[in-house]
This record gives sequence, C-alpha cells and structure tokens, in this order.
Amino acid sequence: MINNIVLIIFLILIIIHICQILKPKIIEGNSNKNDSSTYQDNGLSDDPLYLATINASNIQYLKDNLDDITNLTNIVMDLSGRILQNTNAITGISTAQANANTSDNDTSAIDLDNASPDGPDTDDES
Repeated sequence: MINNIVLIIFLILIIIHICQILKPKIIEGNSNKNDSSTYQDNGLSDDPLYLATINASNIQYLKDNLDDITNLTNIVMDLSGRILQNTNAITGISTAQANANTSDNDTSAIDLDNASPDGPDTDDES
C-alpha cells in the first residue's frame, strides 16, 4: 500500500518535471514578432536630424548611468565609514576582553595574607 502511494507521488513529480521542460519559455516584455537579428537600415542613417536625435538619446543614457555610478560611489563611501566604525568597535571589544583576562589572571592585586573567604571587608571603621 505504501509502495503504491510512493510510486504514485514519484510518477506525479516526473510528469510535472516533463511538463515544465516542454513548456515554452516566456520572456516578459518581448513584443518583437520578427526574429531577424540583423540590422535593417531604414534610410535615416544619413539624416542629420535623426543622427542628432540618436546622439542626444545616447548622451542622456550615458548621463543616467553616470548618475547611478555617482550614487553607488556615495553608498560605497558610507559603507566604508561604517566598516571603519565596526573595525574600531571590534578592536575596542577585543582589547577590553584581553585586559579583563589579564586582570583576572593577575594575582598581584590580591592580598592573600589578609583575604577572607567571604570576600573583601566592607566595614568602614574610620
């Protein structure tokens, strides 16, 4: 009984996988019905107004990309500052921990002759 159920589940998974392989891939935003990938000259390549329009759109595209690079530079500089702050904080923590470990192991600060098992005396008799 269990063998049949497992067999049915695997068959369903195999059928679903085959259907996904055979299903055509959909590329969103692809509205080009003509599959020719060769350049087709529309006769405007010598028109100065057309060339100026193309040049202006290329300049705008490059300007937009440079603005994005400038924004990325600002983000990287901000992250660099944060990395420096984190490095300083981690260094401070490790230094404090090292100092705490050395003070825990330092027996010169403990007066073993006058030490009591209850801890330091808190009575002020002055």
